Amino acid sequence: IGAVQGLRAGQGRLATSDAVANELGPRLCVEVQRTHTGIQFEVQSLPTAQVPGAVRSGTADIGLCFSRAPHKDIDVAYRQRAPVLALVPPGHPLAGAKSVPLARMGQYPLALPPPATTVRQMIDIVCSRQGLQLVPVLVSNHVKTMLHFVANGGGLSVSSEIAARHMVAAGDIVALPIGDQGRDLRDLELQTLSGRSLPVAAQAFLDLLRERLPGPW
Repeated sequence: IGAVQGLRAGQGRLATSDAVANELGPRLCVEVQRTHTGIQFEVQSLPTAQVPGAVRSGTADIGLCFSRAPHKDIDVAYRQRAPVLALVPPGHPLAGAKSVPLARMGQYPLALPPPATTVRQMIDIVCSRQGLQLVPVLVSNHVKTMLHFVANGGGLSVSSEIAARHMVAAGDIVALPIGDQGRDLRDLELQTLSGRSLPVAAQAFLDLLRERLPGPW
């Protein structure tokens, strides 16, 4: 957080998916606000595919999203692997496993995101290669809906580590690697507009995001 020392005014505008907007984004805003009350934040929650466009159009200084390919006019300030993880309730028969295959997950009630999301597309590709069909009991485009479905004992789900990090740390859910090949073919990226120098406050927010993003996976 030393990157923002001395700042008394400015704005940081972040475009991201609700996987980040639900938990990590607000926590980082609070972290900065505790010592720099003059900095203003704007966090837009968008479908992942729209995040680079928000950066290109200038409506966001920083984009934070999952990506599987380069984007025109976008620089990547930071990148990390973003495998899809299995989420199970504490005490579930699978909770102590080292990893869990999708075929095994399909034996339990399952919550999945809709087909348009990158997580679901990756799951569907893996299932197609195996001739496997998963029939969810819940489909939702809201990450927290699926997280709480698991935490309340409704069944299993899938998620990125960043979306589930805080509930895993609190012991509300258990995250496990999925044991099928192909579930890690995407990255989590911090994106900025090529050739643009960020305002001081936005650059400080970018630096803080880069510090806080790394996780155990």
